[in-house]
Amino acid sequence: MNYLSSNPILVKEHKILNDNEVKDLLKKYKITPDKLPKIYEDDPQIIKIKGKSGQIVSIKRDDDGNSYAYYRLIIKRGSM
Repeated sequence: MNYLSSNPILVKEHKILNDNEVKDLLKKYKITPDKLPKIYEDDPQIIKIKGKSGQIVSIKRDDDGNSYAYYRLIIKRGSM
């Protein structure tokens, strides 16, 4: 099995947030970007969506018919 597949059953939707979405997210949760969980910019899905270090990505997941969004700050490998 190819774990780096872009098959939507295996890999959920990744989307880079625009400036307004980032502002709303940070305000809603009263956090700064550095408090978000991290994802490396060389992650296959981040490469696929052309994400860059410093951007925030939304990852949609479904659980029993409910859809949830998880957020990650894109960082360079070795920057932690």
